Amino acid sequence: MAPNNCVNGNYYDISKFFFLMIREIRKDHFDDIDSIIKRYRELTKDDSLPDNFAEQIKDSITENKACVYGEYSEDGFLKGMALFGKASVRINFAYAAGDVEIEKRLVSALFERFKNDYPHITTGGPWISEELSKHFVEIGFSKYDRMHMTLPRSDIEALAEPELSEGMSFEPYTPEIREKISQLVFEGNDGHVDQNVFPDFFGSLEGSTRLLESIEASRFGDYRESSSWILFSNDTPAGACFMTVRDGDTGYIPDIVIKKEFRGRGLGKSLLVQSMKRLAESEPALSKVNLDVTLKNNARYLYASLGFEKVHENSIYSWRKAQ
Repeated sequence: MAPNNCVNGNYYDISKFFFLMIREIRKDHFDDIDSIIKRYRELTKDDSLPDNFAEQIKDSITENKACVYGEYSEDGFLKGMALFGKASVRINFAYAAGDVEIEKRLVSALFERFKNDYPHITTGGPWISEELSKHFVEIGFSKYDRMHMTLPRSDIEALAEPELSEGMSFEPYTPEIREKISQLVFEGNDGHVDQNVFPDFFGSLEGSTRLLESIEASRFGDYRESSSWILFSNDTPAGACFMTVRDGDTGYIPDIVIKKEFRGRGLGKSLLVQSMKRLAESEPALSKVNLDVTLKNNARYLYASLGFEKVHENSIYSWRKAQ
């Protein structure tokens, strides 16, 4: 009988991967995860993974929030592993000490297992090599290039205070207005390129609500009350800019959006300047503000006009089930 895996009551045949000794890593093989993460850190010198990354993976497996596949040699040595996060609906990591063929098999096995259970799957990270990038595209993912940008505190302080026309105002964001602002975030991103890049957050109203809840839960950096701002036109929300703090001295912008009918008036610039200047005032240790932007997003030209400079480029890969 062919090996099968059960997901949400449905069985998927992934036997084509199992002759290669690919299997799910469970509690009795947690030590294998430590060895792979250790090898990754030693060989790549990548410091982007949290210090407790291996423990986070184990906790997620225990709580049924993640699935990890490993490819083993005949003598039981773990040659590589790949991680799928069920909450994020994302292939979060894959590594096989430079053997990209193993990495391809592992991510393909995860993709085959979960593609029938979710309307979309994303991935991305410094662990994706050029060859693995091509493989994601070959199996159906779309690639979106993005840019990480930064603006130093001195440039923020030099920006002129924003001026608003009559009837427009800034108010701090509070969780009490989450429902109303979630609607703004969803509508503002509907049909936008970032809806394809981040379908889990921008593909539905529920997803946009989940984004705000994630920001409040400090998933994108430490959430500070009154550090995120809403632009109002009388009593109507017209825009939102969310700010967090990372490592105690770096501001980060998880999302900024202007309602479609209010675009083209310079309000995005005003809202961004307001948010950054107020954050600098409330955070004496702040040294800079960072953000990430999709290259196909015209907002990158706004960021450049304010003085943001490119730090590096990266890519996000997104797969969406055919309608």
